[in-house]
Amino acid sequence: MIERLGGGTVRLLEADGSRSRLELSTEAETIHSVVASHGGRITEAALRDGSFEMAIRIPLGTEVRPVLDAARTIYPDLTLASRTTVTPSTPTPADAFARLADRLTDRQQEVLEVGYYAGFFEWPRETSGDELADLMGVTPATVHHHLRHGQQKLLAAFIDRPSQ
Repeated sequence: MIERLGGGTVRLLEADGSRSRLELSTEAETIHSVVASHGGRITEAALRDGSFEMAIRIPLGTEVRPVLDAARTIYPDLTLASRTTVTPSTPTPADAFARLADRLTDRQQEVLEVGYYAGFFEWPRETSGDELADLMGVTPATVHHHLRHGQQKLLAAFIDRPSQ
């Protein structure tokens, strides 16, 4: 199911009881892009008691104020509920993913993520390559190019295991 919303589309990917997974496609700046532009990522997001709450992780040493100021350009009523400094003693799966993601171009990562959430990698496929291309507004050849190159880089990271 795809719904038009403002300047974009929202698609329900999965619904399981009180939890749902949605995909938002938009040309507008999003909170995700603001956080990512400061080197961070959203680690959790939920609607609770009529409020949208999220947890973000930004690199140690990154000033919080510029991240909040930039986020408030999208959500003026945004408030900081708490702030915690975490120094992981051992690499987490998220750290490993970040290192892998650094090998990908932004477009490769985007196509792989959209393909994953759209069910392109499921068997049987929930979304075809042509549908994925339509969803992203590019040609099927472009989607397959980025998928192949992104997959090759991720597999090389696991199979070659270069010492770093």
